Amino acid sequence: METIGRFFTLNWTIPIFSCHIRIIFTAKGKQEKWTAEYKKNDKQWAINNELITSSDTIEFGFENNQYFLGVAAPSCVYAFEINELQKILSAGTGTRFKQIYRSIKRQLGMSTGIAAHYKNLLKTTSCFVQQKGVDIYGRRITLWKTDPQQIENFRAIRAGVQNILVKFVNRKEHVKVFYTSKKSSVQLGREKKEKQKKKQKEEQSEQKSKKKRQKRKKIEKSRAKKELF
Repeated sequence: METIGRFFTLNWTIPIFSCHIRIIFTAKGKQEKWTAEYKKNDKQWAINNELITSSDTIEFGFENNQYFLGVAAPSCVYAFEINELQKILSAGTGTRFKQIYRSIKRQLGMSTGIAAHYKNLLKTTSCFVQQKGVDIYGRRITLWKTDPQQIENFRAIRAGVQNILVKFVNRKEHVKVFYTSKKSSVQLGREKKEKQKKKQKEEQSEQKSKKKRQKRKKIEKSRAKKELF
């Protein structure tokens, strides 16, 4: 899969595959969260909703350690080529490269690039599977087919959120990478806002009830005083 950046230190590197990134630093008693997202309309990355230039490398400091995030604009060509290859290969159980390239030239025109580019694309991405076969003359041939699960993973990763969790336990650094759907993240944000609104309404309702009780008590005290006189 095409990498569009990296999150790294002097000791390790994590490749970036998604256009939506969440970095979480945690240690005993504290937590920091950062978000990075590629804005298509601006054609720039934004860190915590602030636009940066693609050449920028962002530095983060946590627990006396330095972390760096370097990102570039994602290539729309790469995703387009994956989709086109999938369309060509989805019809059969296996297709020879000559047939694939012939279809590409017919669909996209003669200036689509050299054959080596597409052959390398098939080999370097996990979205396609290579298998050996034999033609009608008994000659060995190489056939290509799609891997539906990997195609689905590719699209999910590109559209989802790449989460990087850096956790310190007893001063030891632990790093974990996992993916969540952007839709679920938005939903979680909505649920959080709804809970906050509900809590505010409950607090306001409680305050109103409290004022009513206080007012009722004053009226009762006033009546009691009048009865004494």
